[in-house]
Amino acid sequence: MWPFFAKPVDALKRPLGRVTSRAEQDLPAPQRHAIELEGERIVLTLKRSQRRSIGLRIDQNGLTVTAPQRTGLSEIDRVLQEKSRWITRQLKVWQERADQSANAIAQRTEQNRKRWLPGGRLALFGEPVALACDATRRKGSVNLAEGTLWVGLPEPDSAEAVERWRKVLLRWLQQQARLLFAQRLAHFASQYGCSPAAWGLSSARTRWGSCNRIGHVRLNWRMVHLPISLIDYVIAHELAHLTELNHSSKFWERVGVLYPEWKRARAALRNYRTDFDLTPVGD
Repeated sequence: MWPFFAKPVDALKRPLGRVTSRAEQDLPAPQRHAIELEGERIVLTLKRSQRRSIGLRIDQNGLTVTAPQRTGLSEIDRVLQEKSRWITRQLKVWQERADQSANAIAQRTEQNRKRWLPGGRLALFGEPVALACDATRRKGSVNLAEGTLWVGLPEPDSAEAVERWRKVLLRWLQQQARLLFAQRLAHFASQYGCSPAAWGLSSARTRWGSCNRIGHVRLNWRMVHLPISLIDYVIAHELAHLTELNHSSKFWERVGVLYPEWKRARAALRNYRTDFDLTPVGD
């Protein structure tokens, strides 16, 4: 008997790439079930294992029940009913955390959206700049004057106008990134005789730069917001990969030749915090 359980909601595939024993391979795939606890419908994941007792885990994925292969559904149901108050309480805690996280993300998204509009503020090479519009300037132009980026567009009053404003500003920032990166690469080439076979901008979400085996370097255009000293460290880091495509002691020795203050810069980059958004909405 399993009085509260409905039919499986779905079957979950076994993760790929994990070495499993013959006994584990014989276990049924995890399944999703619905059960009523404390008057609430709870969806859980049921896994079978070689363990000797029933285990309960609650995290961001909800309730997971791990039970021995031969344990009957009625016994699992009994344990769940006994632990019903704890289960529903913990699920509520996790749901509240998820709601708070979602609210925080929504607030951050709204703040970021405003930062990329007239009246907002960004960082340009580590320095704060204000954003302002001036329809009397050449259409689509961007000019930096006394800490203000003047964009040659009228005040955006529609979703289309906001997107047009965003694209103009994004194109200008990427142009500034390309110009500075080219200058700094030329500096390292003249001082230390190292330059990539080719280089370009990237829009990676989690990496400031990369270098592949054929000597092509990619530099994240979002570094346009960082201080030039940190940009130099990232460039030196990637150039060191031209000879050492790893992070061995030889690699860091090479970084030290290119950028002696690399430890300080690496720590600063890891702990870098800014009041200015690094990613435009929609990009």
